[in-house]
Amino acid sequence: MANSQTSYLSAVFDKFNQVRKEDGTILVAEYVDAYEAIIIFFDYFGRLFSFITADVKSKIGILRKHLDADAGQNYTSVQAMLAYEVSNNITTAKKGSLPSGSRTLLRLHRALDFIRLFFKRLSESQESDKVSSIASDSYNETLANFHPWLVRKGTYLAMYALPNRATLLTKMNDQSKIAESDVIQLLQDISTIIRPIYDETQGLYSKYDILLLP
Repeated sequence: MANSQTSYLSAVFDKFNQVRKEDGTILVAEYVDAYEAIIIFFDYFGRLFSFITADVKSKIGILRKHLDADAGQNYTSVQAMLAYEVSNNITTAKKGSLPSGSRTLLRLHRALDFIRLFFKRLSESQESDKVSSIASDSYNETLANFHPWLVRKGTYLAMYALPNRATLLTKMNDQSKIAESDVIQLLQDISTIIRPIYDETQGLYSKYDILLLP
């Protein structure tokens, strides 16, 4: 992979393009790969986006362990994983020290909605818009609904450190020399391709009535 932020952003799109099959199947390994691309993208900014990446990294590791375990064949897709864990009554259980795949992916699923909305709002923003406001508004409508007060407070404080829009977009393409409009289009494309993945997963969790797993 080329060492440029635009390459990282393009990789995010390419990886998410492989997550959902035409029949609606959500592939777990590809989902994890796409999240790892997001982490590479956010990590380029140092600690600015650590409020989202810190927890995500541990969740990715848990799903990798499920995929590599003896029962890994039951974790190839979200559909198969939920059916397996619900039928075996292990959605809230821990296998040794490993949380269930259902619970783990649910946390990533919620974070994905924030990422989708943040990218969408950023792609639609004007020069005068504050990135911190775009991020906090997106957070309020998504992840904040599942976080306790102390976590919300810490997240809001972290968002105040986000740079202004011009600085952020410049940072995104500072080694690529492409037009800002191309970066904005990539953000919009990523948001668009994430939407059906999110909706399909949301529907599956709703089907099994496990949207509020503790």
